[in-house]
Parts: sequence; C-alpha cells; structure tokens
Amino acid sequence: MQALSKRPVLAVAAFWYISLFPGRLPFDSSDAIRMLQRGESTEQWTPLFFWLLKLFTIDGRVIYVSSFLIAIGFLYSFNYLVKSISVPTEHLETKILFWTSITPIYGFWSVTVSHDSTFVIGFVMTIAILLRITSNQVITVRKREALLAAVFLLTSWVGYVLCVILLLSLFFLKYKKWLFVFVGVLLFASTAPLGISSTRSDVIFRPFLVDMKCVVQHDEAVVSQQTWQALQEIAPRERWENPVSCSSMDSAVHSLYSSTSNLSNLRWSKILPSYLQLLKDNPAIVIVGHIQRSSVALPPILFQPPKNQVSWDLSLPVGFGTNTMIQQGPEVIHPSIDEKSVDINVPFQIYFEIPAQLLAFLVNQASWFWGWGGLWIIPFIYLIHSRFALLGIRRLKFTYAQLLVFHLMMFALMPDQTPRYVLPSLLLGNFSTVALLVLRKSRLNQPNP
Repeated sequence: MQALSKRPVLAVAAFWYISLFPGRLPFDSSDAIRMLQRGESTEQWTPLFFWLLKLFTIDGRVIYVSSFLIAIGFLYSFNYLVKSISVPTEHLETKILFWTSITPIYGFWSVTVSHDSTFVIGFVMTIAILLRITSNQVITVRKREALLAAVFLLTSWVGYVLCVILLLSLFFLKYKKWLFVFVGVLLFASTAPLGISSTRSDVIFRPFLVDMKCVVQHDEAVVSQQTWQALQEIAPRERWENPVSCSSMDSAVHSLYSSTSNLSNLRWSKILPSYLQLLKDNPAIVIVGHIQRSSVALPPILFQPPKNQVSWDLSLPVGFGTNTMIQQGPEVIHPSIDEKSVDINVPFQIYFEIPAQLLAFLVNQASWFWGWGGLWIIPFIYLIHSRFALLGIRRLKFTYAQLLVFHLMMFALMPDQTPRYVLPSLLLGNFSTVALLVLRKSRLNQPNP
C-alpha cells in the first residue's frame, strides 16, 4: 500500500482506532481474556486463536496491541481484494477502499478483538487469492499472502473446512504451487491444541441436540419408543417435552440441563441413531428450526428477514422490556468493551467516540438490513460476475464454492441469528456496493467519444 496515495484511508483507520481505543471486546473474547488472566486455557474459539490472543494481549493484560494489528490486517486484506478485481486505476482503488473503510461495520470490527474479525481477514484474503488465480493474475500471489490467508482462516472452526475447500480448488485449478503452504499451516494448527484444556465437551453435539429438542417437544412429532429411551438417558422426558423457541441453540440446549441431565458425557453412539430417526420422520420441523436460526445467512424473497434489534411494535413504549440500548434482538456491531479490566480511559476521547457510537447505533437499530448476510452477498456476486464475466462460471465456480460452503455451514451450524456469524458476507457486500457505485460513477464521468 503506497502511503502517499492512501492517506485518506489511513486517516479513516486512525479515526476508528482513536475513537474506539483501546478496541472493542465482545462477550466471547472477554470470556477468553478472563481465562487468560486466571491462567486457564480453552480451545472453544480454536487453539490457534487462543495462542494468538495470549501472545498479543500479553496474557490478557491489554487489548490495544491486538486491536491495532487487526486494524492493519483489515486494511491489508481489503487493499489486497480491491487490487484483485481489475479496477482500472489506482485512484479508483483508493476511493473504493476509502468509502469501504468509512462504513461503521468495517470500522468497528476492524478494532474488535475477536475471532470473527481475524476470520474475516483470512476469508477476504482467500477470496482475493482465488480471484487472482482464476483470472490468471498468478504473478501477484505470493507465499506471504497465502500464509496469511491460511493462518487467519484457522482462527475459526469454520475456517478449517474452508481451508480444505481452498486446497481442493488449488488442486483442480492445477495451481499446486501453494498447496504445501496450506498443508503446512494445517499441520501446524494441528499441534496448537497442545497445552490447551477442553472446556466445553458438549459443543460438538449442540446442533444435534437442538434439532432433537425442537422435534420431540412438538405434540404430533413421530418419536419411537427406542428413541425416547435414548433421549431419557441424556435428560428427563419433561425437559425434552417442555416447549421452547428453536431460534436459539443455546437457550434450547440449556433447557435440557438439570441435576439429572448427562450433557457432559455424550457419545455419538447415543446421539446419531436417535437424530437420524427423528430427522427421517420429522424433516420439516428440523429444516424450519435451521431456517429460524440461520435467517441472516439465507437469501431474501426465498426466506424471511432476520429479527431486528429494535422492536417494530409502535404500540409499546420505546425500549419496553429491554435494556437502555433498546436491544431486543441481535446486534450487528458490538459497541462496548465487556471486560473492564482491559479498558483504558483517555481524556477527550469521548469527543471522537460519540460520533462513532452514533453511527453504530444507526446500524444496529436497522440490524435486519445491515446484518442480513444472505442479502449483502448478492452485490458481491454481481460485482464478481461483472468484473470477470469473460472467465465464465467454470472458473469462477471455485470462488463461488467458498461462499456457498460458508453459507451452507451457517445454515447447518448457526446457534442463532446473530449477524457476526456472517460478518465476511456483510463486509464483502459493503465493499461490493461501494465498488459498484464508484466504478459506475467513473464510467458516467468519462467523456463520450
């Protein structure tokens, strides 16, 4: 990135870092910080992310180093992406990057210490690498970029699958030059769990438990006696039959907990046969449960919009039944630092933070729109198609495969309709909308021949 030509972009990045200093810290990362401070460990957000967090927060003491490095990673990855979509001039590249970086979703998440932010860096880099390879821009793909993409992908469990998809794409594209890089990183990541304790043994079973809970609590569900016997070994029958919403995996699974529940010692031999029987006999209940939990990942028209953070019921008093942030649904942007021990009060910072927080609130109060990943991925697909139409679907399918697999995994595994799970799609959509508008305006301003 040439500093002189990118001064406006760097100024925007500096604004976000200063106004939100020392960074933002959501609940999951705050939990990890507290574990680090107690000398504990966890693989919940991948072992690789834990070790990186441990290193760059100095055992959970500070977050401003991590937020600074993530901000650099965002700039680097989106600058790499804008140079991968065949923009005619460097001036237009800078304009696209500037208007992308000024958006609140980009700004807040670029300084949020979270595996969601690091995963975005890896995802964006991966998409850019695939675009360069499929459009024969192979000379511009270097080992450093392939290494960064692989490492940051593996800070999310979803990234492990996407890394394998990327390996297969490189193989079928006959671009084996970087295969060893990704294989090496995968092997390295396999050693990361060494020295880390497993903290949530039931996590891998939760997508199955919530599906089974949603089925058997239905009055007319088909459940065999053998399946009921297996389910009652996990939790009492009244817990299974007590109706709860299927839109939240954690709430549904938590409703199974009791003094006699056995969720800490689950086995596939118990879960899988019962799950397959319930799925075979009650497929609609299972599918609708997934649709409810993954609405942010599903496309418009075919599926309902996600739940909005602010209530749309005008008959109720403002904020009725909610906190002072008027939050009744999931947020797009996390505006706070949830672990106060790493917060730093800087004099006069409030004057920078107020406009930033106002922008965040405007986004969050319309979270159904700004957080709908299934909607925002459409402009990205259109951008790719318009920029690389000559390649045809045959070569672009490798780029689309990453997007498709990502959204299918979200459909299958999302615990609730929280927009951060589809953060890559949201940011790629913001980026693409900006790019399409900038490129459209540049064509309109060109003199007619």
